[in-house]
Amino acid sequence: MPEKIVCTDGKLSKDGKTATWVASVDKPLNSLYVLTADSDKFVSINVNNITNKKQAKISSYEKIKSITVNGKAQTGKKIAMAEDGKYTIEVVTKHSSKTFEIIKDATAPKVKGVKNGASYTGSVKIKFSDANGIKKATLNGKKIKSGATAKTKGSNTLIVTDKAGNKTTVTFTIK
Repeated sequence: MPEKIVCTDGKLSKDGKTATWVASVDKPLNSLYVLTADSDKFVSINVNNITNKKQAKISSYEKIKSITVNGKAQTGKKIAMAEDGKYTIEVVTKHSSKTFEIIKDATAPKVKGVKNGASYTGSVKIKFSDANGIKKATLNGKKIKSGATAKTKGSNTLIVTDKAGNKTTVTFTIK
């Protein structure tokens, strides 16, 4: 049995369980949507839960009644995230209340054991970390984990990317 529709851009049936749209050459359909009371698509945000972006934008299929950021009322759909840290964003519409937990991280991962432009005699142990986690690390294009040992003679390139997308690149030489 279909759920009751609470929001749509189509024409809603009397029982509230069916929506219809009419398209013509003069009036093409650009988007179609139907939302039920259980839908989590009423409200969305344009950033991941860990981001290096300075701003987040809220969008909604319905008029937004209120937005709070870390407990403080917010005007407008653009949320400024100037400082690194946790942002709790609550958005309320007629049929929905949604909370987003966003971590702003504009700090690049830390690398220990090698320095950019340095030369080393023999192998070197590489360590890296980030407060919000590492997404990917490569040494000369091959995935590595923190604690790996670099042994390749000549020029080496380490690229460490955190979950927010920040990168640290270190180029070094082993003799």
